[in-house]
Amino acid sequence: MISSVAEPLPILVVDDDSALIRTLGDVLRLHGYTPSTAVTAAQGLDLASRMTTPPAPALVDLRLRDMAELELVARLPDLSELTQVVVLTGNASLESAVAAMREQSLDYLVKPVAVEQLLRTVEMAGERWQRRRVEEALSRTNERFRRIFENVSEIVAVIDRAGIIEYASPSVSRIAGYRPDERIGRPIWDTVEPGDAPALRAVVAAVLGGAPQKMVECHMRRTDGGLGLFEIVATAFREPGGDGQVVLTARDITERRQLEAQFRQAQKMEAIGRLAGGVAHDFKNLVTVVLGT
Repeated sequence: MISSVAEPLPILVVDDDSALIRTLGDVLRLHGYTPSTAVTAAQGLDLASRMTTPPAPALVDLRLRDMAELELVARLPDLSELTQVVVLTGNASLESAVAAMREQSLDYLVKPVAVEQLLRTVEMAGERWQRRRVEEALSRTNERFRRIFENVSEIVAVIDRAGIIEYASPSVSRIAGYRPDERIGRPIWDTVEPGDAPALRAVVAAVLGGAPQKMVECHMRRTDGGLGLFEIVATAFREPGGDGQVVLTARDITERRQLEAQFRQAQKMEAIGRLAGGVAHDFKNLVTVVLGT
């Protein structure tokens, strides 16, 4: 039976029986695994802490000379929650089995261990280890996206075909002052000024009707009473089996519009200044001509 794992499964074996260590190591290598072995608990902890990838299963003798019973079983998961500890013992008892299970060990094997039983346990540990790695990676990815959404300078919302908000990004709290859960279940039209709602409805209808993307500017009231101007981009979003949703990305452009207005005013004043200067120059020339005649 050859291991079906995609990469060599890192295994830690800790037992003070050198002959058993060699036998287990040979069996595991023969079936495609990469065991690291230790003959003391301290050595086992050191090996586990230095392994680039945490051991999937750790096969641990229940009684080691340099550490109290079950202490190593309890300490290995502290190094990595991924590690699945399997207890090995030559002195099986109901009490020790129960104690091992309380320490969240995956299995309890009695020496001498049958090869098939050992491999079944190792494969089970490997499957659990791989699943937890995926879950851990997914959790990190979700946390990364959560942090991104909390810090983006736009508000992101997902609405259904009727315009009901199904999701609002955490950034809505920082930008507009609303808690995301206050928005869920409410019509998106209620979040903008009444006069802008028809334009927003038209944009949503357009993307639901097949347009790839549409943009509209709407005013939104903040919780502090201030009125902000937002550039809203609507994009169609269809999940498999779903009837269609719309992703709205809203950017606060209030300050940008104010600066644009100030710039236009400055340009106007500059033009007026140039005109006034030209008129004054022409008037001066006219006066000079009149006085000189």
